[in-house]
Amino acid sequence: MAIEKDNINRVVHRLIELAKEKERIVPQCEIDEAWSSIEEDANVVFGIRHRRKIRYYYAAAAVAAAIVAVVLLFNSTIFVPGKADDLMEYMSTGEGNFTQLVTPTGSKNHVTFADGSEIWMNSGTKIVYPAKFSSDSREIYIEGEAYLKIAHNAEAPFTVHTREAKVRVLGTTFNVASYPGENHTEVVLVQGKVDVSNGGESHVVMSPGELAEVRNGELQQPVRVNVDSYICWIDDQLVFHNDPLAKVFGRLKSHYGVEFVLGPGVDSLKVTGKLNLKEDIDEVMRTISFTSSTTYSKTNGKIWVSVKE
Repeated sequence: MAIEKDNINRVVHRLIELAKEKERIVPQCEIDEAWSSIEEDANVVFGIRHRRKIRYYYAAAAVAAAIVAVVLLFNSTIFVPGKADDLMEYMSTGEGNFTQLVTPTGSKNHVTFADGSEIWMNSGTKIVYPAKFSSDSREIYIEGEAYLKIAHNAEAPFTVHTREAKVRVLGTTFNVASYPGENHTEVVLVQGKVDVSNGGESHVVMSPGELAEVRNGELQQPVRVNVDSYICWIDDQLVFHNDPLAKVFGRLKSHYGVEFVLGPGVDSLKVTGKLNLKEDIDEVMRTISFTSSTTYSKTNGKIWVSVKE
């Protein structure tokens, strides 16, 4: 009996580990393989004549199946605008097979959808997208920052949802940034045309070279910007033009996974320059300190920044 319990426990623990892997896609093939393992073990057990043993394995298989259901639920997250504040709060409606893809801190990712659309994901970014787009619409959810090249299809508009905004396109190239805790979404249009809304009645149609923001639920009018400053992260660079240090450190936190503690007056200091994200964090901090009259120290895994006296 001990050997048989070990056998089913092995399957259960395997499924638990599968469910815990939140930093990558859980492919359908792995879930199918997990089901096959349960069936194989169940088939072995069901050949045993002792009823007590059969009841035990029916119960164990049921537990394993429940764990698989959790995996499926995680892998079938669907976005419902305005229903939650965090990606992981969205629940499957059972209307389709959706996948979540997470880009780890310090990394970038590139995805090509079946329709030919491409998306470059910045560090710490999550997207939820369907296994197959419908014939009349293409919708994804983004948390973080992404650069998108959307294949033209007038019959199936492409829509990007964030926590604060909705971007509707027919075929275009643009950058969208919506990191957790920032309470705003930035959309920068490189080429084409997009319609940006706050999820309600307010919306604006953007032209290339413009930035539109939805901040705390309020849609701002588009302004002209230097587009390269917003898409240079694709080449492992950050470019700033008279931007507050609070914004700079926010981007560095997302890329390096380091928490910054800013002393009085630091967040409002403005800087202009370029940072190479291929360098380690110490080299980046030395560059910032030199150009912004700040100093820094590292304690307990955090970087403390203060104004030079």
